[in-house]
Amino acid sequence: MKKLFFLMLTIGLAGSAFAQPDVTTAYNLNNQGKYVEAMEYIEKAASDLKATSKEKYWRYRGNIYLNISLDEALAAKFPDALSMAVDSYLKSKMMDKYGDYAGEVQASMSNAQQLAN
Repeated sequence: MKKLFFLMLTIGLAGSAFAQPDVTTAYNLNNQGKYVEAMEYIEKAASDLKATSKEKYWRYRGNIYLNISLDEALAAKFPDALSMAVDSYLKSKMMDKYGDYAGEVQASMSNAQQLAN
């Protein structure tokens, strides 16, 4: 019984650990200016409830889509990027219970608003 418990625990932890590298990889690719690759990784992580239950997932997703919308060539290729960025920032803001990233998210929302105008 004890072995079965530890086996199930190990499988559960291993499964939940797979989305975190996707979020981290997306963050790093975004910082390197590889926005399309970052988008692919952040969307891949969207299938994991553990990743999407965290505020940082939505903030990183918003940053990636905002950067895509700021690039003229990519904005033409992904016309919904700006609205996806705003939706992600709103979700991030909702999930940030203590307002730790409120200033950062508000600044990003302001950038999105300026771009929309």
